[in-house]
Amino acid sequence: FFSSLVTSAVRVVDASMTSARRSPSLVRTCGELLAAHDLFIFDMDGVLWHGTNAIPGAADALRALRDANKRVRFVTNNASKHRSAYVDKLRKHGIDASLEEVYSSASSAAKVVKHTLRRSHAFVLGMEGVVRELEDVGVKVSGGHEYKPPATMEEAHHQELDLTVDAVVAGGGHNPHYMK
Repeated sequence: FFSSLVTSAVRVVDASMTSARRSPSLVRTCGELLAAHDLFIFDMDGVLWHGTNAIPGAADALRALRDANKRVRFVTNNASKHRSAYVDKLRKHGIDASLEEVYSSASSAAKVVKHTLRRSHAFVLGMEGVVRELEDVGVKVSGGHEYKPPATMEEAHHQELDLTVDAVVAGGGHNPHYMK
């Protein structure tokens, strides 16, 4: 359904789109929406797939957007996987994607640590996705999914700290708890 809607909308674009471009609040039809915007951002889980199953029509809809020369980006708040795993999953579901088109909370955190804070060593409370994204931008990583937190507050009070750590990045871990 969504695919045919997008395909039909691409065909419907006409001269009235000039006014839609000047004032997006005037957008009233799918065709006008397509004409008024050049970038379309999609969350992945629940929008393009659910679990291991593709959402019917998603690949066709994205193909139609690309055929209409629209830019497409993919986002997720799941920090457990590296962006390359999402590219692989998108392609498995028939959706063309590149690493540069995928944005995750892990890749965003890595960019903040490296470029905004200009830090070079992060302690990670999370899984492989966060670790790999940080390493990709040249940040040294401690912790990660193999980190074993103290079992008690007493142990935590006596745990030696690594004073070379510039930032702490928390995200995408199994069994989260604040003892970490």
